[in-house]
Amino acid sequence: DSQTSLLSSFDCNANYFHHNYGRQELFIKPSINFQKEQGLKKYHFNLDLVFAHSTLNNDSSLVLDNLHYGRFKSLRSLNNNFSDLFIRSKLFVSGSNFFDYNVGVSFDYLPNENIKFGGKPQFSPEIYLVHKINNNQHLELTLKRSLLYHSFYQVFSETPFVDPYFRNSLSKLVNMDLMYIKKINQDISFSGQLKYIRERGALIPFVFSQEYLNNFSALTMNPLGMYRDGLRRGISASSSISIDKERYSLFIDLVWNRIKSKNTDYEGAQFVPKIKINSVLTISVFDKINIISTSNFYGKRDAFQITDLTIDNSFETSTIDSYLITDLSISYDFNSTQFLLNFNNIFNQNIDFFHGYYDDDGLRISLGCVYKF
Repeated sequence: DSQTSLLSSFDCNANYFHHNYGRQELFIKPSINFQKEQGLKKYHFNLDLVFAHSTLNNDSSLVLDNLHYGRFKSLRSLNNNFSDLFIRSKLFVSGSNFFDYNVGVSFDYLPNENIKFGGKPQFSPEIYLVHKINNNQHLELTLKRSLLYHSFYQVFSETPFVDPYFRNSLSKLVNMDLMYIKKINQDISFSGQLKYIRERGALIPFVFSQEYLNNFSALTMNPLGMYRDGLRRGISASSSISIDKERYSLFIDLVWNRIKSKNTDYEGAQFVPKIKINSVLTISVFDKINIISTSNFYGKRDAFQITDLTIDNSFETSTIDSYLITDLSISYDFNSTQFLLNFNNIFNQNIDFFHGYYDDDGLRISLGCVYKF
């Protein structure tokens, strides 16, 4: 019955994470979606929940014993375990007119006033429009504002050197995105994208300067802390081309960023690489053997250190050099099993992640297999 609300989908993801410094996090994310079709319109409602429970190691030798430690809001000594519940729901209506549209309102809420942007529900409009120019090209426009929940598990996945006492946090993001997509012919397509970003509370990795740490002989590590930036904003432009032939495919993506911090203490610092270039080349040698080459170039970017916790605005910025990393993978499909031979960093490059943190392992070779049920 088109007039009856229908359960569209339900899923639940769970993850248990144990850190070698004793940090444990249980991460559960259920999601439920409903859809109702009436006439030429569809109505959508979804509810996403994120439950995170963290257990901490209270070994005092792992953290700085300093009264000013809390100045860097997500890097602090925590003596108690904690739990967070993050709620997100959306109500949308979609249909077609001059534009294909999907418009509605979103709701974000974390009921904890001790976390920046927590304790206050946020209602925000969201707009997604698609205009079909012809059969081979169209425009897409996205406007939205949202709260982002940064769990330790997520941050560690992106930055494995992160301080084990990182406090899960929120940031507030405004995103406006315009994309143009054109199919040049049956095998080649092109896309161009212009994006404006405005974010409060974005996480910026930092380390304490070695000179400052020399005063703390009992400290057993110098992890990357996460400083919550007051405001960063700017635009990014990207273009990509995709070629899909019978025996090979090629994807190239170029991104130019002008997203900079507006904090007066280090205004103009660009913690996002100005240039990024990504490419993926896939070659089918035989029906069951594929060769995949992936290359990623990251341009120069800024990083900073904290020179003294007892002094306000004790920042030092430095520049992280650009680098290129290229990986090669060979796969062989045999019935329900895929065998993999991976070559990482085939040009043996040193890779600077952050100030004083780098990968100098060079070329790495690994074997693996995947079984499909």
